[in-house]
Amino acid sequence: AVVDPRSGARANLNLKQTIMPHKDNIVEQGELQAFFPFGAVFDSLQLPLRALSRTSQSYSDRYEIGDEAVPLFKSFVISIKPEVKGNLQHLVVAKKGSSGRWEFLGNDKKEDGSIYAATSNFGTFCIMADSSAPIIKPLNITDGGTISAKQSTIRLQLTDNFSGINSQKIHCTIDGNWELFEFDGKSSTISHEIKNRVAGSSHVLEVMVYDNANNMAKSVFNLRY
Repeated sequence: AVVDPRSGARANLNLKQTIMPHKDNIVEQGELQAFFPFGAVFDSLQLPLRALSRTSQSYSDRYEIGDEAVPLFKSFVISIKPEVKGNLQHLVVAKKGSSGRWEFLGNDKKEDGSIYAATSNFGTFCIMADSSAPIIKPLNITDGGTISAKQSTIRLQLTDNFSGINSQKIHCTIDGNWELFEFDGKSSTISHEIKNRVAGSSHVLEVMVYDNANNMAKSVFNLRY
């Protein structure tokens, strides 16, 4: 946001810039840079752009970009440099959803400390922090429990309250050996087919999972099957 030279207060600023359909376009304001690729818009577009002062929850100003009712033909890339210091690996680009809640958009990093993400819709964006670890919930096992011979799989649910589970960073071992657990994105569950069981033998299952903001959760289950 811009500082009013008379009062010293941070002032909200409204701008309009023209986005051309037959060229790449870069729009900059404050710590925001938005890149619109060739063909992102159908015709020349007067882009409304408004910077709003940051809130106690945000690490940057909030940027209202465009009209959400206007469709885009290609995604554009938003890059914002945080104004408040924080653990960079936990900072993300967030978009204000239709319900008014902030939603995770992305958290790729630039060398200058900016964080960027792509979006196919106009809206309001800012930098926020996700410092909450995922939750690992066993569905058909209990720590210290015995798995019956009739049960052929181990299932657990992985949930996260903001940035979402990183499906590429789920690591599971049984007795120290890596084991394949299949991830179902729709139900946010992982499952493993039990093989080579010896009735009544003891095993240690270790589950480690990260969300998209690099928060880690770890659970250990002592099992017999």
